[in-house]
Amino acid sequence: MRLVQEEVESRTINLCVSTTRLTMRSLMTALRMYQRHAEYAKHQKAAKNVKGVQGKVAVKDLLRDGDGVQSMPVADGKLKDFERIANKYGVTFSVMKDKNEVPPRYLVFFKAKDQDAMTQVIKDYTAKELSRMQKPSILQQLRKLKEAAVEIAGKVRKREQELDR
Repeated sequence: MRLVQEEVESRTINLCVSTTRLTMRSLMTALRMYQRHAEYAKHQKAAKNVKGVQGKVAVKDLLRDGDGVQSMPVADGKLKDFERIANKYGVTFSVMKDKNEVPPRYLVFFKAKDQDAMTQVIKDYTAKELSRMQKPSILQQLRKLKEAAVEIAGKVRKREQELDR
């Protein structure tokens, strides 16, 4: 019931004219003021829509405009990196999870007003992934160092036993 009340309130026109005598001139002035207000509200709404949406949106909203939408597969752990890069360049994007893959894999749809922004996002993301692949894993380095430490400890023990004899 409350929602219906709010809807009715939003559709009604509140026109308040303060005069002691209601003349045709005062009524015309009030109507002109209302027209100016309606025009102003219309321009404000249009300006708000022109600004556009940036960042993560629903797939339906992204595909609604029909502009050039590109897609790219992204692994589970790398999704946050893509979001940072896309927000950096003001790209609108949407994420869909691929339900057929066992390790989670995501398909990212994105678009921008400028084609250069989309290519820059792809370029930065792939550069980041390549640099990540070229860097050795810290866990692998730690395992190698543990093995080396075990070997060194074994050599030290053997040397101490030789000195004791």
